[in-house]
Amino acid sequence: MVKKGLVLLIEDEEDLQNLYGMVVSRAGYEVESILDGKDALERLDRDPVPAIILLDMHLPSVAGDKILKAMRANKKWTNIPIYILTADVQIAQKYRDISPKAPHPDGVIEKGSNSIYQLRKIFDKFGK
Repeated sequence: MVKKGLVLLIEDEEDLQNLYGMVVSRAGYEVESILDGKDALERLDRDPVPAIILLDMHLPSVAGDKILKAMRANKKWTNIPIYILTADVQIAQKYRDISPKAPHPDGVIEKGSNSIYQLRKIFDKFGK
């Protein structure tokens, strides 16, 4: 099977990383997983550039909002779809209401029973 591209999965909970990684793999993408915010920032300097990014907001070392800003500021990464992963309802709402002028994600996935459905829907959209 030819892979559709690389998905960068930045999530510090290994169980969720494995679960989300399985959904992404089944959608036909290669998965690169990162557990720590510092490692995620360092990844900006390396190729290949991912096709899609799944970014947790609560990470060790460096918070997800700082990583989002760095990704949007990097010319090679600025147009890559970024989806926020969060269990924090306030963060989810903040990123749904954020000004288009601020660094923003392409969408928000709320962790929980509905998150797998949300991921599948996103990858169905990109699979077309």
